[in-house]
Amino acid sequence: MATTIPARLLDRPSLDPAAIRDAMGSVETMSTVDPALDFSMNLPEGWHGTFVRDADPRPGQPPVLLFYLTPPEGDVLMLRVFCLRLTREINPADWLDFWNASLGRGLVEIRNHKTSYGILVDALVHDLDRAVPGTRRVLTVKDGDRLFMIEAATKTDDPNHVEMMQNVFLLCSTTFQLVNPTSERFAEPFAMVRLAGDAPLEFLAPESWRQIAQPPEDKPTGGDLLVLDNDDVGAIFLASKPGHGHSAMLEGAMLDAVVGTGTDIREIDETPIKVPNAEMGVLVRSGHGLRGEAMEMLVMSARIESPSHSAAAVLLTPSGQTSAEALAMNRRAYEVLLDSIRPA
Repeated sequence: MATTIPARLLDRPSLDPAAIRDAMGSVETMSTVDPALDFSMNLPEGWHGTFVRDADPRPGQPPVLLFYLTPPEGDVLMLRVFCLRLTREINPADWLDFWNASLGRGLVEIRNHKTSYGILVDALVHDLDRAVPGTRRVLTVKDGDRLFMIEAATKTDDPNHVEMMQNVFLLCSTTFQLVNPTSERFAEPFAMVRLAGDAPLEFLAPESWRQIAQPPEDKPTGGDLLVLDNDDVGAIFLASKPGHGHSAMLEGAMLDAVVGTGTDIREIDETPIKVPNAEMGVLVRSGHGLRGEAMEMLVMSARIESPSHSAAAVLLTPSGQTSAEALAMNRRAYEVLLDSIRPA
């Protein structure tokens, strides 16, 4: 018989606040491998915490256990802290999708939080087979290439156990702090890239992406043309021109360049979405394409304007069905570009 999963995230502890204050301790870890792994947080009084002081997350390897917390009695509840080292900059939300898929788990409810470090996740997770008991709540915290995952779990789906599990999670996760944060935004080096011309622009892009300059005769008058290539698994086509009101024309030229790669653009949204940017107006829409007979592609197209600048940026990437990993890398690079583009 299928198990009923309570599909809601607790916003705040349901326990009495005074009782919480009287029943809290604190902990600070001391890694023997890397001080950037150390953290502090509150924990319920009487619970037993165990540090894995020699835990050594390696780039590209699965997450390693840093710390686990168990109640004084029973083994129904637990809280664990993991860490992994990313090799490429992606959103933590995408990584959690990969991790859940590898373990046969799915999301019950999720909240995404957009930050300068990427899209962080707070989610309820359960086995895809609902007959298998056990509910988890997971939070991601990112610092440079280190991705921390705080996971509280209960071995049952009893509503009382799930509520208590979420109370413990909130008490611990809301006080979680890195002791020695690097405060690096990205998991790999990013650098400022320049679109030259009479009204130059600049933006952040991964140093791992190759910059391919275009022939001068192909460039818009007074503007620039550039292709960023992610090792042949994704590309961003960029064009700029001085003055306001040229972004639609530039976008059309960049979409034509995408078609020139052998991609058949099947459909593209007519209604764009505004992307927050402090200095430029950025409107993005997305569509689907097909390369060859079977490779599904995703196309994202942005019109970028200021009173004295026009630009367009088009992302061509494998779809999630073709390569979820490539999509995660490419989409994150495109997000950072659109967030950071500004007059030079």
